[in-house]
Amino acid sequence: MKATLIGLACLFICLPAMAQPNGGEGDDAVRCARSLKDIGNPGCIRASSTPRMGALYPLSEDFFVDSAGYVGVGTTAPSHPFHVAGDAKVDGTMQFSNSEAPMMYMFEDGVINPLRAVVAHSPGFPDWGLFYQDELDTFFFKSPLGDALSVNLVTGRVGVLNPDPIRLLNVGTNTGDSLGIGSVEYFEDGGSFELLCDSDITSAIDGVNDLGNPSFCWDDVFAHSYVVCSDENAKTGIQDTSYGLNEILQLRPVTYRYKAKQDEGLQIGLLAQEVLPVMPEVVKTENVERDEETGQRRLVKTDRLGINYTALIPVLINALHEQQAVIERQEQVLNNLERRLLAVERP
Repeated sequence: MKATLIGLACLFICLPAMAQPNGGEGDDAVRCARSLKDIGNPGCIRASSTPRMGALYPLSEDFFVDSAGYVGVGTTAPSHPFHVAGDAKVDGTMQFSNSEAPMMYMFEDGVINPLRAVVAHSPGFPDWGLFYQDELDTFFFKSPLGDALSVNLVTGRVGVLNPDPIRLLNVGTNTGDSLGIGSVEYFEDGGSFELLCDSDITSAIDGVNDLGNPSFCWDDVFAHSYVVCSDENAKTGIQDTSYGLNEILQLRPVTYRYKAKQDEGLQIGLLAQEVLPVMPEVVKTENVERDEETGQRRLVKTDRLGINYTALIPVLINALHEQQAVIERQEQVLNNLERRLLAVERP
C-alpha cells in the first residue's frame, strides 16, 4: 500500500515492505503505533518518532489510513480521500485543479442551515468577513458597521449598509445616507420622500430626453429662473407667426381642481381640448419614444393632453403689437378730430 500525504508536517511515504508486526520495532529503531494501521493488513504502518524517509512522523493516535487509501485526521472513519475532523491550518497556498467542480461546499446538505462565516478576518475578529444565511439565500459582508454589503441570490438585490434590500440596489436605511458617483457628486436621502443632489443634472443627449411624461407629471418645480433653449443657430424654417390677438381672444381662462389632488387649492389655467382647435402647436398630443436597442425614435399619442404655456408668450407679444397698432391709429384719428374741432371753434 502507498499513502501519499501532502501538507501535514513531516509526513513521508509508507511502503508495505516496511510493515512490521503490531508493537514490533525494526533495526532502525522505528516503532509501530496502534492507531496507524491498515484495516486490510494485519501488520501496521511503519512510523518513526524522528523524521525518517519511508516512515510516518510524528506519531498520533488521531491519524488513520484505511484499506482504500482514505486518510482520516481526527477520525477513524474517513468518508473522503482526505477527511479532517476538526480545524485545519494552512501556512501556504491552497491550489485547486481546473475542474468544473465546486472548489468548496459551505454545508454538507440541507436547505436551511445556520448563519455561517465563509471567510472571517481572524480568530480575534471572527464576526468580520463574508457570511452566508442559508434561510435567506443571502451573502453578507459583515463589519463593525453591521451588514456592509448583502447580496440575495434569489432576487439578485444588493444592499449597501442595508440587510434587506427591496430594490435591485438599496443604499443605507437612514436619512442622510448617500450614494456617491464619480469624484464629488452624490445623491442623498433627504427624508420624507426627498432626494438631495449636490450637482447639476444634465441630459446626455441634446433635445431628446424628457423630465416626466404626460402620464406621470411632476407636481411643483421650484427654481430661481427658467431658461428655454432658444438659440437662432439651432433653428431652421424661421417665420413670423400669424397667431395674435384674435387667437388670444378665443381662449377661455378657467379655475379648476385636479381630481387626484382635491385637497389642494384652486388652479388657474386653460383647457388643452379648448386650445387645440385654436393653436394646435401649443398643445402636446404626441410624445417621442426611443427604442433602447436601435435608438430609433417614434411619435406616440399621449393618454393626456398638455399645454406649452411658454409658447403662448410670443402670441401674447403679437397681440400686444396688434393692440398697440390699433391704439396708435385711434390716437391719430383723435388728433385729427381735435385739430378740426379747434379750427371750427376759432372766431
